[in-house]
Amino acid sequence: MANYAYISLKGLFKGPTGRDLPRKERMAVFLPILSMAVQTALDSRWHIALAEFEDEGPTWLVTIPGTAKEGREANMRMLAPGEDVGFPVTLQKGQIAFRHSPNLFTGWAQGCIQEQLADHFDRGVFYDATDETIPPGTHEYRRGKTFREYLERNWEKPLSLSTAAFIDRQHRAYAPEGF
Repeated sequence: MANYAYISLKGLFKGPTGRDLPRKERMAVFLPILSMAVQTALDSRWHIALAEFEDEGPTWLVTIPGTAKEGREANMRMLAPGEDVGFPVTLQKGQIAFRHSPNLFTGWAQGCIQEQLADHFDRGVFYDATDETIPPGTHEYRRGKTFREYLERNWEKPLSLSTAAFIDRQHRAYAPEGF
């Protein structure tokens, strides 16, 4: 089983007759909402582009241009070689699907977008790996504005030297430079 999160859109994206909007119209309605979520939860360094592949629906890649890594470094960071750091967001029939990455940084960024979109649509985020639905208004990923704040979230402050060193290693291992 893939590790996905979903936000149900059932009852949304209806036309004037009450029927589901056609695919192109759903895409046109969703893209500005996704863009707003990325700008609000992350920042302007992130780019959104329609992917050349689908995952049971149109898929957008939310990436940081210029962050691609190759070979061993990509493997160590758990990234696809030659691809910019980022994650997919798919508009499937009746839901938004988020296929999760093993990279901690992209997992954090994707979690921020999931929470932002859950708030926008007032719908929970369902995790298929745990059969759990996290309600809108949750701030597990959006506890701070940065990845470092996310990494520090559960540690007692002030951070001990060993904890600070551990967080620094995690940050360097997964986040692109400048994040």
